[in-house]
Amino acid sequence: MKQKDVYELAHNVKDRQSFLEFIEALKNEFRNNPESFENCAIDNFLDAIQAWVHDKHKWQIANNKNDYKLDNPDWMTIASMFLAGKIYE
Repeated sequence: MKQKDVYELAHNVKDRQSFLEFIEALKNEFRNNPESFENCAIDNFLDAIQAWVHDKHKWQIANNKNDYKLDNPDWMTIASMFLAGKIYE
């Protein structure tokens, strides 16, 4: 069985169970391929989440969009935050 890509899993998170599957895949990717993470230290990871939420909110206001529910996040938005922690600078 092919392991699902973390990006695909994040995009398809819709409930608690699919979020947990995404987190499991993200953990496995970190263990097996830590060089794919831009932010390996927890403080950098959390800084990246914070920066992504801040920047995404500003972008949504400027573009009159609400594709991510940042004021009342759903499971997919939370997964996107964690994914941002992996790669956002």
